[in-house]
Amino acid sequence: ETEAVCLECLSRADGSVLCHHCNLPLCSEKCREGPRHRAECEVFSKMEKKVSVARFGQGTIAYEYGCITVLRLLALRDADPETWSRVQFLMDHDEERRKEKEYWKMFQKNVVDYLRIKVGLADTYSEEEIHRAIGILRTNAFQIEHPYLHAQGTSGKAIYPTFSFLSHSCIANARYSVMPDDKLTLRAQVDIKEGEEITIQYISFLFGNSRRRGEISSCWMFECRCPRCLDTTELGSFMSAVLCSSCKGSVLPADNSFECEVWKCRECGQKMEQDKVLDIVKELEDEMLNTMEHECDKYKALEEKFSNLLHPNHYQLQILKRHLAGAFRGNMTLAEVELRKNLLEEFIKVFEMVDPGLTKWRGKM
Repeated sequence: ETEAVCLECLSRADGSVLCHHCNLPLCSEKCREGPRHRAECEVFSKMEKKVSVARFGQGTIAYEYGCITVLRLLALRDADPETWSRVQFLMDHDEERRKEKEYWKMFQKNVVDYLRIKVGLADTYSEEEIHRAIGILRTNAFQIEHPYLHAQGTSGKAIYPTFSFLSHSCIANARYSVMPDDKLTLRAQVDIKEGEEITIQYISFLFGNSRRRGEISSCWMFECRCPRCLDTTELGSFMSAVLCSSCKGSVLPADNSFECEVWKCRECGQKMEQDKVLDIVKELEDEMLNTMEHECDKYKALEEKFSNLLHPNHYQLQILKRHLAGAFRGNMTLAEVELRKNLLEEFIKVFEMVDPGLTKWRGKM
C-alpha cells in the first residue's frame, strides 16, 4: 500500500512525466532511461492495454505498485543469476505466512494473480516462485530513506543478501548505514569480543517490550529472547512501566512471557490488565499524532496529564518530551533553554540504558 513515486529514484511523482514505453510514473526526464525501472518496464511495455496510475500524493495508494518490487526480485533469475542464487539462501517463512489467511489471499489476488493473469506472466513465473519472492521481501527487505527522500516524505525498501544473514538483538552490538550510492556500511556500536555474534536491530529500540516483541513476531515470525525482552524492567529502564493507581508504584508485566496479559504493581501488588495499559499508551500516541510540532503548550499539557499515568522513563512519555524539546525554537528565554537541555539529557540517559555505545541517534542529539 504505497503511493505512486518515481520508479527510478523514488522521488515524488505527480503524473506529469510518464515512461514512453510502459506509461508508469517518473519524476523527470533524467529518470526516463534509468536502470532501476528497467525490470517492470520491459514487462508492462508489452501489455496491450497500458497501466494508468490515477492517484498521486501523500495519503493516496497506487495499487498498481503492489507487484513492482516482487517483479524486480523475480527478474534477477534471468538477468543476474549470481545475485539470484544468493537470494535463494534467504528465508521466506512460507509455512508461517500461509497461516495468515487474509494476507495470503490478498497477496494471491493483488500480486500473484495480477502478474500471472493480467500481466501475462503465467508461463514465466509459477505461483510458488512469486509467493517465495513475496516472503523473501517481507522477511529480509528493510527501509531505505536517503536524505533527499526523507525531505520529500518518500522511501523505499531494499535487500542486501549477505547483510540479511545478520541476527537481531534489541540490544545490538552493531549498526548499519546506507550510503548515498546505496552501499551499506556495518560498524561496531560497542566493543565486540572475538567469536561474539554480530547483531543488529530489526526494529527501533525506542519502543517498549510489549509493542516491540509483538511487531517482531508479526513481521519476522520469531519471538525475540534477548536480555531486554526477557527482563520486565527492560534492563532497569522501566520503559514500559505505568504508575499504580493506588500507590504510584511501577506496574509491569507479572512475568516475562510473550503472552502475559496481567500486569502487577511492584510495590503493593495491585493487578492491571494489559489491554488497559496499552489503551493509556495508545491514547498518548494518538494525542501526539494530532499535535503540530510547534505546539509547545499542547505538549506541556500532555506531559502534565500523562506523567500521572506513566513511569517517568516510559518510552512514549520520553518521546513526548523529545518532541517538547523540539518545539522550543527561535528566540528562547534562558528558562526555556534550560528546560530544553534537561529534557534532552533525560532522553539520552533513559535510552542509553537500552541502546548504548556509538549510536546514530546519539550523534544527532
